[in-house]
Amino acid sequence: MSLDEAVNASDIPIFNSSESVRAALGAWLKTTNLRAVTVTEELAPSTDTSDDYAVAYEIRCVSDELDKLNLHLYALNNGHVGLGIETRDRVAKRCGTFSLKSGYLLGHEPGPISGDEVRTILQACASGALSISVRHGVFGLSNAKAYLAHKSTSMFAGPHWRWLEIYDENSMKNLKILNYQPW
Repeated sequence: MSLDEAVNASDIPIFNSSESVRAALGAWLKTTNLRAVTVTEELAPSTDTSDDYAVAYEIRCVSDELDKLNLHLYALNNGHVGLGIETRDRVAKRCGTFSLKSGYLLGHEPGPISGDEVRTILQACASGALSISVRHGVFGLSNAKAYLAHKSTSMFAGPHWRWLEIYDENSMKNLKILNYQPW
């Protein structure tokens, strides 16, 4: 399924429960052939005690290969979705540097997200259409941004998408970009 087909196939507004997130992801997984990542789902994952919310559902798409993007998507009972894309350690290793911090390089805490947004991000990760720009120096990894070629800039306009830029080929000419292979 192409990125545009994934967006056009979606008719899901903002999610209202973890079950609606799970159903949408289940439908997407059935139509997508994921050979290069291991997909794990948890219906009642353990929650980090430092978080002020309880995760009701999560899915992870993980590869040992550094050129295959890792993704962690999780949902709360109210349907808010959080997203973690690539760990800082994996990106640092790929860039031949280090990271003073741990955790995910990109993503956002749980918030209201539509089925269109989730499906587009999933398809972008699966197809290798999401790229990452990183800066690193004497203090290791610093700034990072994800880039996605997509014709709808309004879809990702909310404040929780500040880590994502919609681009065209001309806007990427002077950036050091990590590209990823399809799953």
